Amino acid sequence: IGCLGNAVIVLGAGTTNTVKGGYRSSGIYVPVNKTLTIQGSGTLNANGGEYAAGIGSGYDSSCGNITISGGTVTATGGNYGAGIGSGSNYSSCGDITINGGTVNTTGGDGAAGIGSGFPSTCGSITISGGTVTATGGWGCPGIGSGYNLSDCGHISITQGVTSVTAIKSSNCNNAIGAGKYSTCGTVTMGYYEIETGFITQSPFTTFPYYVALNANGGTGYWANPEPFMYNVEQPLLENVLTCTGYTWDGWATTPDGPKVYDDMQVVSNLAGTSGATVTLYARWIAPKAIAGYGTGSGGWKLIASPFTQAVTPTANNGFLTGAYDLYRFDQAATDGLEWRNYKATPFDLESGRGYLYASQAGSTLTFNGTPYSGNGQVTLTKTDGFEFSGWNLIGNPFGTAKTIGSKPFYRMNNLGTDIIAATNSTIAAMEGIFVVADTDGETVTFAESTRGGESEKRIIINLSDNAALIDRAIIRFDEGQTLPKFQLFENSTKIYIPQNGKDYAVVNADATGEMPVNFKAHENGIYTLTISAPLTSNLSPLTLIDNLTGANTDLLATPSYTFEAKVTDYESRFKLVFNADGNDNKIENENFAFISNGELTINGTGILQVVDMLGHQLISRQTTSVFRLPTSDFPSGVYVLRLINGDTVKTQKIVVR
Repeated sequence: IGCLGNAVIVLGAGTTNTVKGGYRSSGIYVPVNKTLTIQGSGTLNANGGEYAAGIGSGYDSSCGNITISGGTVTATGGNYGAGIGSGSNYSSCGDITINGGTVNTTGGDGAAGIGSGFPSTCGSITISGGTVTATGGWGCPGIGSGYNLSDCGHISITQGVTSVTAIKSSNCNNAIGAGKYSTCGTVTMGYYEIETGFITQSPFTTFPYYVALNANGGTGYWANPEPFMYNVEQPLLENVLTCTGYTWDGWATTPDGPKVYDDMQVVSNLAGTSGATVTLYARWIAPKAIAGYGTGSGGWKLIASPFTQAVTPTANNGFLTGAYDLYRFDQAATDGLEWRNYKATPFDLESGRGYLYASQAGSTLTFNGTPYSGNGQVTLTKTDGFEFSGWNLIGNPFGTAKTIGSKPFYRMNNLGTDIIAATNSTIAAMEGIFVVADTDGETVTFAESTRGGESEKRIIINLSDNAALIDRAIIRFDEGQTLPKFQLFENSTKIYIPQNGKDYAVVNADATGEMPVNFKAHENGIYTLTISAPLTSNLSPLTLIDNLTGANTDLLATPSYTFEAKVTDYESRFKLVFNADGNDNKIENENFAFISNGELTINGTGILQVVDMLGHQLISRQTTSVFRLPTSDFPSGVYVLRLINGDTVKTQKIVVR
């Protein structure tokens, strides 16, 4: 077919059309500076004569532009002629564009499947649609220039194609690009120019696919997937995502999977199907450093996961490295084993739940997944009939510090030896805490603090051993919730407040009065009580009485008291006398008792208390004026006497021989 000017060939639906060029003539020819457009849905088979292209120019001739936008087109060049493009002997062809249809081309010896013949030239080649398969003849690429002194313009394969396959001959270096001993323009795939110049892989198939970058809980942009071309190396977009409390660590193929790709990493072939979309997820991590306990004790941490998905402990994320211990707590364990050992029965770490962890050598635990973005609500359990009914080990599920309102709780002390009552409501990211449920199904909510600060109406009693904080008790005057005494280890040194037959770490008290403060040592040694009372200016008095030694310490003047303790000491060691109303209660130490002729005489009115050196209260009774007791009622030793009359407390030490 010889077109006389611009021409459109429409391939009718269901038709099969075959054309063949004569000697040195192409199957279909269009004049120079004119354009041939082939469209429709039918079939066209175009074969070139000797030395001519199937569609394009013949021997020693030039042709115009060729566009294929539809149909099924098979073009085969004669000897030295391209399937689509130029014929032989310094022939030329204009620009070749394929934007639709199914195109199969084969070049003759010395000619490309799409491009130039031998030795000839062609203009630019743009493939922006359809399915294309191009096979080069001897010494030639599937798409590009012919053999020996041939040339071709720029080659561009865009995202619009369904697929493009180029096949080179065995003695040609390139599947797309220059033929042997020839030249060619640049080659572009999608939006990227091939850095190496040409495509050497053969068969070479490319098609568009897309990479969607999922923020996975972070914030940023990338509303649309990024286009990629199969078999073409292309960098991922630079990360700009952020997520408060978390660290971006790369790209994963699942929301909670391991890192697969780094920032801007050059990748290829992430999808194997034309038009497919592959989703990569931002990998967010939250590392938590765990100090090792070495050869000593302690080192326990209460931990929590800040991710939506359950985290599986592995050696890679630091949980199962070296000598470690990992437990979860079950307040309703039917077998009596409230602490569930991971080594016995493995488990995953769930958001909102706390866990107990220790590492001998130390480790960095790397939580990863989708950052938690829920409502922060955690449901507590309380199963009656169990020793630890109502106790729940929960955890902050967020990547930033939160609070649970005014509900008191325990956190791990700095040594990691046991839990202590918290003095503030802030719970760090990845921190576990112990709370007690009043009813089954009660909820607590981790949220931003809405309080104006911690209550100032309290006395905090810190217990230290060698300057290290090991336990704490709190007396509140704001009628807040109490916190029963609870410890992880029975043999821990502790301080607590007995009330109504129960032991507490946090209690409520009237503004004026006294409070027993019990102490139990795990080992003999020197300990220190330090009092922190934000209401110091309104407290008068604030006095600590040592029932064992009889010492009275004015905590307004000296807010700490150091003492020696033994494992065998009775636990009713101390008493606090206070007035949070600011009234001038007094503790007087002038002598009010004496021993004479085998009698202990007390001068004064009030409640008399007699305490031995082990802290036992032996007598508590009302006295009026002068009161006498026979000393024979007391074994030899030192005793502390207290006479309480309203706001006045008198103390005195006596020795019975």
